[in-house]
Amino acid sequence: MKTLLCLIFFVPLVFSHSTTEIYGLVKIVLFELGVILLAWRWLMRLPKITISRLGWAAIVYFLACALSLITSFNKYESIGSLLLWAAGIGLYFYLTNTVRTPEETQKICLAVICAAVCACLYSIYEVRGIKFEVLRLAYTSTFGNPIFFSQFLSIALPLGIASSITYFSQRRIYPALLYGASSILVFVFLVLTRSRGAYIGIGAAVLYCLALVWVRGEQKTRRVLKVIAVSSIILIAGLFFLLSKKGALGENINIRNLTRVYLWRSAPQILGDHPVLGVGIGNFKVLYPRYRSQEEREVTPKGIKYTHMHNDYLEILVETGVVGGLCFLGFLGMVFSLFARPFRRKYTLSFLAVGLFCSIISLLIQALFNPVLYIPASVMGFWLLLGSAEVLAKIEV
Repeated sequence: MKTLLCLIFFVPLVFSHSTTEIYGLVKIVLFELGVILLAWRWLMRLPKITISRLGWAAIVYFLACALSLITSFNKYESIGSLLLWAAGIGLYFYLTNTVRTPEETQKICLAVICAAVCACLYSIYEVRGIKFEVLRLAYTSTFGNPIFFSQFLSIALPLGIASSITYFSQRRIYPALLYGASSILVFVFLVLTRSRGAYIGIGAAVLYCLALVWVRGEQKTRRVLKVIAVSSIILIAGLFFLLSKKGALGENINIRNLTRVYLWRSAPQILGDHPVLGVGIGNFKVLYPRYRSQEEREVTPKGIKYTHMHNDYLEILVETGVVGGLCFLGFLGMVFSLFARPFRRKYTLSFLAVGLFCSIISLLIQALFNPVLYIPASVMGFWLLLGSAEVLAKIEV
């Protein structure tokens, strides 16, 4: 457990100026080596490995990714992406086979929240104080990109709130206050990243909570939910309005939206030329220059190269073809079936489980607009949340 907690804490925080890729490469290497160490220590005990339907769906999709190597244009990029996926799935299997109690899951959530708090504190040091008048995307912390920073914060925020509520319900005031204060800090910096995708992801998580309490709650609770729903909508709309007024979304907001649209438009063309197995996992960045439209060239600032489609679902379809797309769709179906469990009356619900589900939903929604399942800290977070949620689902049914 100590090795796992260290891995969770350090992967989001490490970076090195001595590498060509300052923020991403070191995280990838540490994550993959950490999972190898965990797997080696675990498999040396010759354990009995159990695989759920969700686990089998993940394996099938991974095999589809491996199959796309046949048509891959750059085997090096494909192998790199496969190793990242293998590390994520390996972490998932390690969690589902070794974590047994809610207390262990709580420790995992604590490690995530501590890493998020440290990233926020480093971000203050990075810009020498919180400068609310700054109109550019300044708060990147140890991630090098405000979008990637916001993704990790959107993982930690629901976990912090859920942990605070859990300890309050147990009348353990000091831990509850610490988690609450951490959640406030994370929320502030989530706002300061100015990531619209993160706002929408958190909004979707709030809607999931409201739907859950509406189904499971009493009549009095439902009345309160109407107030919470309206307040949440006003808050998110207010954030968009305020940041656009401050220039945080900037004059280039239409350009950013346009470039995403042009990137998405290239998907049918690429898939049409490589329909069955795609262009190879991790190869969008290799093939996209051939399919760049003139409109995208005109609106994209000089020096900027797109390495991702800013929609993971389209990118997965393009890179792994119809075969991989169908396998990933089956995997998502298993994930959504996990989300549906708390709506059953016989399911024993915990605040921590809801927090885990909300974090996963937030990431999956953000994957519609930004790369998530290709970013090392976000990949680690996704499989970590998925494994922890399945562990709690087994315990609480």
